[in-house]
Amino acid sequence: MLFKFAAILAFANAEPTKSCTDHDSAVALIAGPLGIDSCAKVEPVCGQAFDLTPFASMIPDPDTASGTAALNQLEEQLRSDLTALLTAAKASGEALQLAPVLELACPKTCKVEAVCAAGTGFLTNTASAAAEPTKSCTDHDSAVALIAGPLGIDSCAKVEPVCGQAFDLTPFASMIPDPDTASGTAALNQLEEQLRSDLTALLTAAKASGEALQLAPVLELACPKTCKVEAVCAAGTGFLTNTASAAAEPTKSCTDHDSAVALIAGPLGIDSCAKVEPVCGQAFDLTPFASMIPDPDTASGTAALNQLEEQLRSDLTALLTAAKASGEALQLAPVLELACPKTCKVEAVCAAGTRFLRGRY
Repeated sequence: MLFKFAAILAFANAEPTKSCTDHDSAVALIAGPLGIDSCAKVEPVCGQAFDLTPFASMIPDPDTASGTAALNQLEEQLRSDLTALLTAAKASGEALQLAPVLELACPKTCKVEAVCAAGTGFLTNTASAAAEPTKSCTDHDSAVALIAGPLGIDSCAKVEPVCGQAFDLTPFASMIPDPDTASGTAALNQLEEQLRSDLTALLTAAKASGEALQLAPVLELACPKTCKVEAVCAAGTGFLTNTASAAAEPTKSCTDHDSAVALIAGPLGIDSCAKVEPVCGQAFDLTPFASMIPDPDTASGTAALNQLEEQLRSDLTALLTAAKASGEALQLAPVLELACPKTCKVEAVCAAGTRFLRGRY
């Protein structure tokens, strides 16, 4: 059960007594050292389901003198609400999430003014959940059974050991439903609507490309919880390989690179893959942290990237360049997959040369 703190923050029966405006001071208090000092700068990540564990050293602890002193700099109602949130999260033993913190600090920017003014709490009302995902990102044992049932493989639990593996499904082609045949359509029609749509799209794309269908994207669709891609699924940003492309010969070392983590997040005290493990695979917009990301088109960015191992430097430069050229926001997941393939459990995909978690930035 998700830890509830609605009772702490709910004022449903009372007249609104608080100012539901943005509090840049609260953003600056926590993220000022990163150059993030206003609600305007965090707007891209409002409502995101993101675990703040790696940033624990930056979060004021109400049970310490320094934490209390920091919180005392805030407006009274905000201080009270934020203290209640931090205390509740700590007491629950669950990870503090970004969404409820930003709703308290930036209700106007994060578009929860009405909820705030009504005194009914905040958008998430828990320390471990953001807004409901638009699709069901749960495991679908029925999909596993549909394809691999004859082999005695009928649940996501049974495929967990091969999640993320770069594996060519050609030898099992007779077991894969073909959306262009009556029998294949009938088989797919047994599945939940969203899963049927996604799996049909994947199978159709693979067939059209003439390339071999890979195991990883099939399992991410069927078993997002078991394969630990729930956040990516919920965000609707695609799946591990995002392609049915056949694996290339391994040419790289797929080990963790603590140096890459330290290069970007070292100033926050985050200097190893072990410290980012809680946020592996998370769909999170890195726009607010742009000043910390090396820019390959600048001398300082090139100098920073040149500190990395050759293959990692090449891959990370390609990712950053592609994101910049696209005009789209760089996401956390593919950066961590390059830096920490072992910790983030994408070693097989890395070794196969199938690039990034979502095949994009």
